[in-house]
Amino acid sequence: SKVKGVPHHAKAGNLNHALSITSGEFIACFDSDMLAHRDFLRRTLPHMSDKGVALVQTPQSFYNVPPSDSLSHRMTFVNLVLATADRHNSCPCIGTGWLVRREALVSIGGGFTYGSVSEDFNTTRTLHLKGWSSRYVNEFLQAGIAPDTLVGTVLQRQRWCMGNIQMLLTKGIKSSDLTFLQRVLYACGALSYIAQCFLIVYAFVPVGSMIGIDWITADAQIYPRMILGYVVVSNVTAFFLGRELEVLVSKMPKATTGYLGGDQAAARTTLNVTKVRDASAAFWMAPYIFIAVLRVMLPFDIAFRVTGASSSVWRQDFDLVLPFIVYIVVAVSTWMYRLFRVDFNDCIEMGSFLTFSIFFCITIQQFIPPVSYVLRRYGKI
Repeated sequence: SKVKGVPHHAKAGNLNHALSITSGEFIACFDSDMLAHRDFLRRTLPHMSDKGVALVQTPQSFYNVPPSDSLSHRMTFVNLVLATADRHNSCPCIGTGWLVRREALVSIGGGFTYGSVSEDFNTTRTLHLKGWSSRYVNEFLQAGIAPDTLVGTVLQRQRWCMGNIQMLLTKGIKSSDLTFLQRVLYACGALSYIAQCFLIVYAFVPVGSMIGIDWITADAQIYPRMILGYVVVSNVTAFFLGRELEVLVSKMPKATTGYLGGDQAAARTTLNVTKVRDASAAFWMAPYIFIAVLRVMLPFDIAFRVTGASSSVWRQDFDLVLPFIVYIVVAVSTWMYRLFRVDFNDCIEMGSFLTFSIFFCITIQQFIPPVSYVLRRYGKI
């Protein structure tokens, strides 16, 4: 039972309590809203024949995600990163659908480590520091419920962000017990969230251009500098991915692609669609990620909040998309304002207007998925 005033360490505390009242050599764990495939142990336990393997992780899948996947729950990019991290013995635990060796947890203090809102990621890093290995089984052996509200999704992604950055700031990546590639991959996990914040500025470039701000000549290539950090980190991350989606899908076993439509062709189509959604989510999640980064960087208390699958109401979701609606209205208004002021007899001015119009449309499109999802979910459109 919880004692008032005594930290219970949320999920990590519950897991360690379970360890204290069990005695099995291996422990499998699933979130309460996840269902395990009947072949889970058959597909994961054989990897434990290697005495140096501490943890085996499987990807997440959800059965309540609509085909449009407006909130990017399929996490194609995340699964691709996990597969790549596995090549360099850096695959982290992602909270559910994993199998762990009790001996390994005992060697790092007896259980899951405390001090982070992402206890799974933090514990995996500690295992790697102790010389243990982890494995990734690229088969969907669990299925569950993704947060079906925007507020639940945002809280989930913010927690992931804070856990990664928090671990980087408190633990660092300089330990000689980690390989060079392990350090790079751990650093990219945190830096990718920081770089995502640059997209907030990126979103205002077309709007500013429409009202006459000359981003390029005003200060010697100021626009490229604004997105330089994002581009650099994104390309470094992409370099270590190692394989494209086409290659990943072609090597998927039938059990995996069955969750995505029954064959590799259907899986390839689904993954290509969700790849676009992942890119869009990077844009509209940027303001929320920025807030999460500030909560870690500044001396604010970081409270752990459980991601509820259906715990929010219309007002909470609408409050989150209201800034996007305002942005879209303002952006369209500035475009119309510029349209009536363009001198179409001036080829240079017309070319500039058309160029930024394309840029403008692409940027606006990134913020439509969460708005349309919330309005449709609550029957407003």
